[in-house]
Amino acid sequence: MRPLLSAALLLATTLAGCAGQVQTNASSGELELSKQARRHLLVHIDGSPSAKADPRWQEMESAMRSHLDRQVFNALYQVTFVGERRSIAQQPGLMVEVQISDFNYQEQLPRYFLGPATSEAWVGTQVSLYDLQSGRQLGSRSYRSSSSGWGGVFSAMSEKQIQAMSKRIVQDIRQAEEAPLLGKAVVMAD
Repeated sequence: MRPLLSAALLLATTLAGCAGQVQTNASSGELELSKQARRHLLVHIDGSPSAKADPRWQEMESAMRSHLDRQVFNALYQVTFVGERRSIAQQPGLMVEVQISDFNYQEQLPRYFLGPATSEAWVGTQVSLYDLQSGRQLGSRSYRSSSSGWGGVFSAMSEKQIQAMSKRIVQDIRQAEEAPLLGKAVVMAD
């Protein structure tokens, strides 16, 4: 019984693969976001002309939307996906513009059977954050994830890369510094 259990655990671990690794570059320094604004996110997902021309663009866009939606829900934030970037609203919030610059969408199943014969999977995005009330850009980050066919079944393919990237985007929003209060006078007593 014990060898059977060990074999089952090894097989499950092998088929599960590894989580995607995400590299992040801050293009605009540290993020400062008010707690109130980060609770309401408008998200616009777009792609470069070459990304949108890829035959798997719809799958990529759908996967990014699905994983971002799940991560925002887990963070207890409200999300609304919009078809175009909006800059001014009445309520506090963030406009999150996700620009997919390039990708090679690969599924996990071919990797299980073909291993190194499958091509690499990668995703590159640029995420810009804007204040919904003023339209002012608050920061931007670039995210990149890739895997090699030589990683075998342990390589994270597109779905896991997008999941890890979505988690990192929301994590960066959650962990941003609290923005200083503007327009409030502080009176100090002598």
